[in-house]
Amino acid sequence: MTETELEEYIDNRDNYGTLEWKMEGWGVPMVTGHKYKIHWGKLGTNFDGMDVMIPQHYGEDDGDIYLVHNFTENRESLFVTKDGVLKANDTIPDVASRYVSGQNVVYPYEGTPSNEFHLIINGKGKASPMSEVHINLEAVSSCGVDCLEALDVLPMEDFFRFWSDYDNWDNGVLPLAGSEVEIKAHLNMVLDLA
Repeated sequence: MTETELEEYIDNRDNYGTLEWKMEGWGVPMVTGHKYKIHWGKLGTNFDGMDVMIPQHYGEDDGDIYLVHNFTENRESLFVTKDGVLKANDTIPDVASRYVSGQNVVYPYEGTPSNEFHLIINGKGKASPMSEVHINLEAVSSCGVDCLEALDVLPMEDFFRFWSDYDNWDNGVLPLAGSEVEIKAHLNMVLDLA
């Protein structure tokens, strides 16, 4: 599918279905072996918690369900647990044959431009062949600007400091090779040593 065809597909509302939300929960039928892009209303990730129950008849040989959900500014983070065990972010492998329920990726991370949450659901990794699997999603609300600390903003220096000049270091000692050094944002430091 070309980029243009993908955009046309995404923009075509005939390709979407709607399920009415029920307070007590609901079952969503999905065909295994497919990737689904889902969206909770117009607000994005507008839930505090969600439980996904994988029924006992979902076997290891059944196809994967790969869910992609928008992940917007409404939430600061999203925690995924599988049967009570926290699953790390960025755990979806490149090879589909290694997918296991609960593997997930929450974007953005490490500078990725996408705002999405990806989740794998399948019958692999169950405690026993006839056990159910419970995946819990816990969304952490963003505190917005109210919880940010005020920053001291200093004007940028109008002269250069040279790394090799002992007078440019608080203790008068040059940093050793390999040591961690913090250069304040307002300093014009020039690295003149190799």
